[in-house]
Amino acid sequence: MNSDKSCSSKLLLLLKLSIQDLWHDRTVSFCITSSLIAVIAPLLLLFGLKFGIVSQLQDELARDPRNLEIKMLSSGNFTAEWITKLREKSGVGFAIGQTRSLNTLADLIKDKNHFIESAEVIPTAEDDPLLGDLQLTNSHEAILTTEAARQLAVIKGDTIHLRVIRQLNEHREWGNKRLTVAGVLPPTYFNRPALFVSESLLLSLEHFRDGYISLELGIETGAPLDYKKAIFSRDPFVMRRISMW
Repeated sequence: MNSDKSCSSKLLLLLKLSIQDLWHDRTVSFCITSSLIAVIAPLLLLFGLKFGIVSQLQDELARDPRNLEIKMLSSGNFTAEWITKLREKSGVGFAIGQTRSLNTLADLIKDKNHFIESAEVIPTAEDDPLLGDLQLTNSHEAILTTEAARQLAVIKGDTIHLRVIRQLNEHREWGNKRLTVAGVLPPTYFNRPALFVSESLLLSLEHFRDGYISLELGIETGAPLDYKKAIFSRDPFVMRRISMW
């Protein structure tokens, strides 16, 4: 008991003497404290930035599919088998083939007052990270960007017409496809007028412009497709949205 009181008294005396010593040399104490604050404060700020704002920005960048996208800047010829093998690689989250740039444009029409000339036609498939929860169930559906939906004045469930033109044997032919709007993509990731369609529909556009029969576009004239093998060729890039996880 006495030893406990003695220990407490010593600690109290030590604290009292320390405070008195600091007060006696208060100018020096103030300078030392200021120096410590000047050194520690920036370190705490950097620590907070690293594990706060910077970590949040890194997480957002890593989750943004546009930052995970790898685009090939050269054109070439790639078979469907090549694309399939690419998808099977462990580091690839999503991959899809593209056609030539000319074949990725089409007119979109709702009525005579609402239409878009030369809108971008972009292929998509299941688990496309750019579309998130929006998915196509068949080739008769399309997902519009916000800008395209605004210009056409349509919402989910409305019907639009896709139209393309070609010159075959000195005759002009029009290919048409009726599409149902399956959803509208928010402008966060894509702010241009465009529509996302199935891969088969994009290939039909290319076959049509290359002079082949395209029943999906209502065209029965042209060369038969029996020997036409799917070849993906994209300028400036061949594949899009190859997400590395």
